[in-house]
Amino acid sequence: MTMISPLANDPQSSYLLPSLRIIRVGLCLLVLSTGCHSTKQRSMQHKAQEDWKRIRAAFKLRLANEQFEQGYVLEAVATLQRAASIDPTNPVYFRMLAQCHLETSSLEAARDAIRHAKSLDDDSPELAFLEGILAERHWHHKEALRYYQKAAEIEPENVDYLLAVGECLVNSGRPTEARQFLDEHLQGAEGMEQLAILRAQVHLLLDAPELAVKDFKSAEGLLADAAGMSEEFGLLLVRIGRYAEALAVLQPLVESAARRRDKDPSTPRASRAAVRALAICCNRLGTSEKAARLMEDHVTQSPDDGRAWWILAESQIRLADWEGAERSIRRGEQAAPKEPDWNLLRAYSAWYHGDLEQAAGFLETMLAERPDDSLALSFFQQVNEKRSARGSALLTDDLPPT
Repeated sequence: MTMISPLANDPQSSYLLPSLRIIRVGLCLLVLSTGCHSTKQRSMQHKAQEDWKRIRAAFKLRLANEQFEQGYVLEAVATLQRAASIDPTNPVYFRMLAQCHLETSSLEAARDAIRHAKSLDDDSPELAFLEGILAERHWHHKEALRYYQKAAEIEPENVDYLLAVGECLVNSGRPTEARQFLDEHLQGAEGMEQLAILRAQVHLLLDAPELAVKDFKSAEGLLADAAGMSEEFGLLLVRIGRYAEALAVLQPLVESAARRRDKDPSTPRASRAAVRALAICCNRLGTSEKAARLMEDHVTQSPDDGRAWWILAESQIRLADWEGAERSIRRGEQAAPKEPDWNLLRAYSAWYHGDLEQAAGFLETMLAERPDDSLALSFFQQVNEKRSARGSALLTDDLPPT
């Protein structure tokens, strides 16, 4: 049996039916409208939450950058880990985590961070560069070179990537290829001075010191701000006998280090190599008094530096201070009995003192132990020529090459 509505046969209520239908439709629309509004609102709320997460994570990234730059690497790691937990889909946090782990030599943690970044489809040159560093830390130079080359191909103007390729070629025992690579990329590259410094070092490996000097000179702006590179340039100039130029480079380095120590005794001294090289310049340029003062101060602080005792003795020989030279030779032999060969210096002393027979005797002793020593052979030849000519034994010209 079909149930009939009690209003169906009521003529007075017939006018209510359209109204009821309208109300029913209205209620349905209201319900549907409320549901749509709720869904849209939830979507907007979700988007706002996600945006806020990204903002928070980006803020932590900026904080981590500051911590890293200030040397607080472990704090930066903790900050980045929080950032990655807030926004785990952004590879930049894992990329920087890898950088921090490499800084602290946590190689396995760096590898994990790199893998995580790659799982997020990070194909950036920065990540390739970090992969290269990680490979190089494991002495996998070929693999490292491949990653560095990838980074440089993506960003061919990035000097860090170009330097990495060049240095990796050198570390792989391929200096000629390194020079070719640098030749190709040096022209017009920003940061050319850094590439020029690297090419100078490659030229030294390839025994092309004059080309190295040329590259160092092209990077004078960088040398002015980098004491280590300036020192390397000065030592190179000494090596090839350009003493006046070397003096102009090394003297400011040594003197500025001395001034800093006068103000703060805890600051480091100029390196032994720089001080010795400066004294050599002074000797070669005729200011042996200054060379002697430099070395006397130096050996007081570094009495184990045999080379410094040698240069001091040479200065004293030039100044005709024979007793002082002999004392310095004895002290030098105690500090470094094998290198340099002190018989050679004693032969120099005898040469300057006018005793060619004694000079020949020292050289014969030296050659008995080192018959192929080219310097001793050359000097021995000069001594014998003077003995044969019976020329004046007391000489005032330069010492034979040391």
